[in-house]
Amino acid sequence: KDARVRVTQCGVDAPNIVITEDEGMSVEDTLTTLREALTNATLVLGMHPDQATDAAVTFACERGLPFAVVPCCVYAKEFSRRRLRDGTQVTTHEQLCAYLMEKTSASGAKVQMSTLDMRGKNVVIWSLGAEPMCRA
Repeated sequence: KDARVRVTQCGVDAPNIVITEDEGMSVEDTLTTLREALTNATLVLGMHPDQATDAAVTFACERGLPFAVVPCCVYAKEFSRRRLRDGTQVTTHEQLCAYLMEKTSASGAKVQMSTLDMRGKNVVIWSLGAEPMCRA
């Protein structure tokens, strides 16, 4: 039996996930484990996290956690509300990287962009974190 849940039930805002009881844990046990992992997180890493990119950066920034993400696909149609400070819609990988830099800077954290020595999408956006933001 599959149960569609939102990670918001664990206290964070993130995309839908699917939990399958056939994987050895009940839905409740899985949610408890996920809640504990998120509560105790000290670092956020995302290697080509696709649709979870924003959620990973937001989660880290709201909690003042260090993070590193290597964004890949932009998903411009799915995330049509993404805008750069100048109002430009985010439609390219370069713009996505700029957007993540702006988003992190707005949280008060110092943010860096580096290039990894590998093929493919290899730009990493990273921060050592800052003071946690108050959530309204």
